[in-house]
Amino acid sequence: MTKRKATIWAASAVLTLAVVAGAGCSDIFGGSYELKEFVVNTSGVSLAYEVGEDVSFDGLSMIAMFSDATTKNVALSDVKIYLGEEDITSNLSKITENAGKKKVKIVYSTDHGEDFYEFEITVTEEVVQKITLASFNTPNFISDYKANLSQATNDKTVANFEQVFFKNDGVEYYTVGDDNAFKLLPTAQVFDSATVSLETLERVTVNSEISVLDGEEYVELTKSAKEGANYIYEYYQGTTLLVTEDAVNNTFDFADDTLDMIFKLSVLPKETVYEFGDIDAIEFEVKIVDAFNVYTAGELAVFDNTDKTEWTALKNKNGVAGVTTNGVVLHENIILTANDIPEDFQYTLPEDYNIKYRNAATEKVGSPESFGLTRTFLWNQYDGSPVIYERFLAEGQTFNFYGNYFDLDASGLPLVASFHPNGDYSEDATWYGTDFSNTSLFRVEGQPT
Repeated sequence: MTKRKATIWAASAVLTLAVVAGAGCSDIFGGSYELKEFVVNTSGVSLAYEVGEDVSFDGLSMIAMFSDATTKNVALSDVKIYLGEEDITSNLSKITENAGKKKVKIVYSTDHGEDFYEFEITVTEEVVQKITLASFNTPNFISDYKANLSQATNDKTVANFEQVFFKNDGVEYYTVGDDNAFKLLPTAQVFDSATVSLETLERVTVNSEISVLDGEEYVELTKSAKEGANYIYEYYQGTTLLVTEDAVNNTFDFADDTLDMIFKLSVLPKETVYEFGDIDAIEFEVKIVDAFNVYTAGELAVFDNTDKTEWTALKNKNGVAGVTTNGVVLHENIILTANDIPEDFQYTLPEDYNIKYRNAATEKVGSPESFGLTRTFLWNQYDGSPVIYERFLAEGQTFNFYGNYFDLDASGLPLVASFHPNGDYSEDATWYGTDFSNTSLFRVEGQPT
């Protein structure tokens, strides 16, 4: 593709002398001879491109000089072209796959010797109209996490049970899993002149820095653009790749060997995309664990590793089919509904059972329908131990559930009915209140043999 650009022409410092048009490398003077010099004039090509732009070296002027005083005009088809150590002779588009300064080497090889010429090409991001940001703020989940953490307590008395968060001992870091990408989604707004209002952006292209905790100090990682990808950056400690960032979609993918490491993320809008005033960077510390990052109720399906086919459709729908993990990490308050579990787990009680409920507060007695309980769970119907999310562990396996001080709210799920303990299914059989649920939400047990 061809794009508009401001082309910078580089003046060649090479002065070519004694060019003999059409002269070959014949041994007209007798004896042996060798290639003495390979001269390239780059003034006929562009040395500045934008990412994705087509590259052409058709304008290169190349001359080979030999020890017998003869010269030869060298065609583009006579040379090899390298980007670093990679041969890109037949694929010059490799040069503009990403931004940066690119060292290009032209190699000319004959039976009389080999020589090369190196020059530099600058590739920049595509010039776009900058967007003016009205605000750039910390994601809501970070604010929620910090607020919940500040309220956490070690008070485990009955009065506080299930009412407040229990505080872990030691320094608190936000927990992030390594099995899928972590989403850090800053909130930003722009002014919409058409509606004279602020419009919230779905995502913000960012410029990030990442440091790793080494002893008591953070050490900044080396950042580089990933070859062949736009706005994808890799962060290295020495030669070890630790993090891959998608700066457009605001995700950070931590490598498997980062378990238990602690990182500091510092994020600002990308200055080549946005105009913005004096704003603070979003800074956040995370600790990496062996787990899957969960953002929606549907993704909790990764907890279940049984062979129940009832989960198949929902796992496919929520993009977690085939996921294997040793833990889950919550990144939002999760509210479960009947749509988040298999329909096969839901069962409408037949009318002929005449099951009645008694409301403990009002003593009102009525059918399940009269209390809005038209659907109930009966996994395996009457086995007495229904369970929704189930996980089997083989010997030596573990599974961790990291809540990050977020809520997991199951109050929106329909109740699970059980039958009268004495087998009384008559019209007069009334028991329980309407706030009970005779099931397990999560169950972990040893692998059956």
